Amino acid sequence: MTDESEEVITPQVHELLNDMAKDIRSNPAEYREAGRWLDQYCGEASYFARKCDELRDLKAQKERSPTLPIEDHIKRIEEDIKPKRVPALLIRFQQARDSFLVKYKNQQFVPEEDARRIILITWLLTDPDAEKANLNITQLEKWSWGPTNDVTKMSRGYAAYLWSHGGRVYRPWMKLVRIAWNKVACGQQRETSPAEPNTIVGETWNVCGIPIHVRNLIYKLKHLKGWKRIAAYVGVCLAVGLLLAIAARSLWLPLVRTTVKKTTAAFESAPEDKKLLRSLKEICEDIDSRPLLQPEDTAGHYVGMVIEKEPLQLHEIIKDAESSKANLLLLFPGESFQLGPTGWKISLDVDSSLYPFLNTAKRGVQLIVSGRIELASPGVIELSDASVEIDRHQ
Repeated sequence: MTDESEEVITPQVHELLNDMAKDIRSNPAEYREAGRWLDQYCGEASYFARKCDELRDLKAQKERSPTLPIEDHIKRIEEDIKPKRVPALLIRFQQARDSFLVKYKNQQFVPEEDARRIILITWLLTDPDAEKANLNITQLEKWSWGPTNDVTKMSRGYAAYLWSHGGRVYRPWMKLVRIAWNKVACGQQRETSPAEPNTIVGETWNVCGIPIHVRNLIYKLKHLKGWKRIAAYVGVCLAVGLLLAIAARSLWLPLVRTTVKKTTAAFESAPEDKKLLRSLKEICEDIDSRPLLQPEDTAGHYVGMVIEKEPLQLHEIIKDAESSKANLLLLFPGESFQLGPTGWKISLDVDSSLYPFLNTAKRGVQLIVSGRIELASPGVIELSDASVEIDRHQ
């Protein structure tokens, strides 16, 4: 597990999240459009509409350049659409969140409509008491926060855990959140103080929210003497240079990212890297073997990989009372279930009507499992498009 918690619990982050929560609770009407959008995006109809659009695009791409990965992707989507397999709410919620990361990648501005949607998603990820607020902004307010220590429940608290401890998503999302909150907060400031100058070249500069009176600053600099005056001018020059570098980051930051990506690609293509292993057991061993700061990123590289005929041991079956869906919690053979970060848990959903033997299956029975890795995080693997059968050789 990466040590992302140090950044998550900083006072600055807490203050930001508290300010957003207060704004939502004080102005729920301003977020109702965002709530309607989120409900629609996470709904089953919208999910299948997106899948159909994706399928249409893939088929057009196949006509231009037929390749085996595209054909496999088309087959997986068709298998989802025909029986109308709907992923868990957690997965659909993550897709709504990630859609903004794709839409505003490397961008510094967000329109107010999307800014409020981003803030609403963050509120649901960070406020355990959202389900008690009764704001009627979104149906997801009633999504239970707990339990946070049971991966099979797919609670809102578990979604928060995956986000806050996932280095691949947490940092870029918090960057987007700050941009979104700045958009909303600046709009509120203009409404309350329309006469206040909003430009950096006016009499008062606003640097990171701190007002600086230019005339007073120049007056004080002129009246300094000796080394104090030199030190003050050097400090001002450094500060101005830093602000210019931040303002121009859209020009130099892509160059840095390109260099980092090339370095990462070279590392991943090294012969000793185990990214291409097909065994689920070896994948988990690979993630566990990584140094302190690498397991989360390594786990993310395996998302989308197909797992075939993996022997796993049944620990628990959780059946949906309103449908034939069943969630299976599986372990590697010979391992015991433990709460917390110790050990590996594999979770998947199946249609129990297709597997009658699950009605009488006992804890510990060995199954043969195939599927595709939907989510990977140290200690947890979630599979989609899964199929199971009894291991006849156990």
